[in-house]
Amino acid sequence: MDPKTFNPSRILYYDFFSNLFIYELLINKKDILLQQIDILSKAPLCDLKLYQTIQTNLYQNFTHLQEEYTKLFALPFKTSISLYLSHYQNGYLGGNPLLQVKALLKESGFFLDRSITKENEDHFGILCLFMKFLLLKENKEQSNQVFEECIKPLGPHITNALSLQNQSPTYHAVGKILEEFMAFELELQHALT
Repeated sequence: MDPKTFNPSRILYYDFFSNLFIYELLINKKDILLQQIDILSKAPLCDLKLYQTIQTNLYQNFTHLQEEYTKLFALPFKTSISLYLSHYQNGYLGGNPLLQVKALLKESGFFLDRSITKENEDHFGILCLFMKFLLLKENKEQSNQVFEECIKPLGPHITNALSLQNQSPTYHAVGKILEEFMAFELELQHALT
């Protein structure tokens, strides 16, 4: 199996997730998200209804999607979902996980434009952008490392938390799609080793 055959789809999914998990991208990329969900729904990883839920909410009530994001990820309550690797590995933001991600970014030549977002480098959306960058550069070794050390340990925390969010239909659907994508990525990683 040649992993390069899957790279265009993987790049699209990582970009899609970065647009949904980085607020500054979410609020500025409605049209791109609509194009992405249209493409992804043509060959869905899971139940087509999940893709349709996202598509419908993007078309009909984009403001509600922004409110879902704020409620789930930005409000400083115990019920908010952390999108930071360091939160799950340390119990607080920063520390070694953040330093390790910064070192990986520096090694790869990835530049995080601070005019776009102020999120830490170990934020899930940033890690998705980083994976997109590595896949575009066909940097198989480092993309495998980033997946194993960053995405793989962080993804299940996010998907599990989103699976409980029935009152947030768009991000509930995003979580289910992310869960299937993570399963695909794990399968691909195992096939390559």
